[in-house]
Amino acid sequence: MNELTEDEVNSLERACTKLTQEKKVFHVGVLNRYGKLVAGGFKDSVEFLIDNDKSKIIYELMNNIFQKRKELDSVLGETDYATLRRTNFLLITVPEKGDLLIVIIAEPDSDDRKIIKKVEDIFDNVKIKSVGVSYPIYD
Repeated sequence: MNELTEDEVNSLERACTKLTQEKKVFHVGVLNRYGKLVAGGFKDSVEFLIDNDKSKIIYELMNNIFQKRKELDSVLGETDYATLRRTNFLLITVPEKGDLLIVIIAEPDSDDRKIIKKVEDIFDNVKIKSVGVSYPIYD
């Protein structure tokens, strides 16, 4: 996939900001295939519970898990989304076309299905061009 354009990054930023307005969601980020945050971040009103170094570890972990899951797609089918419920956080990853990965961090008692529905609603209008083809980021 080619690098994201400024317009595409801005569109992703707006989608991330909109999703962070959800009450129990305090982080929404979009990672590229290398696990680098290309859009989003923590909600402004949230006291930093996770420092930058820990955020990078979370991104690397989620990206590595995603890449390993892709190796099983031909046998198990593609991943729609994955949740990891920890004592302090709910981590949700939503793989997207073009090797993008949405990472959501929410309160541990959050309803992952409601959050996923919001992801579908919000990111459905985001378009990314890759190899000359334009498609919605969420199908």
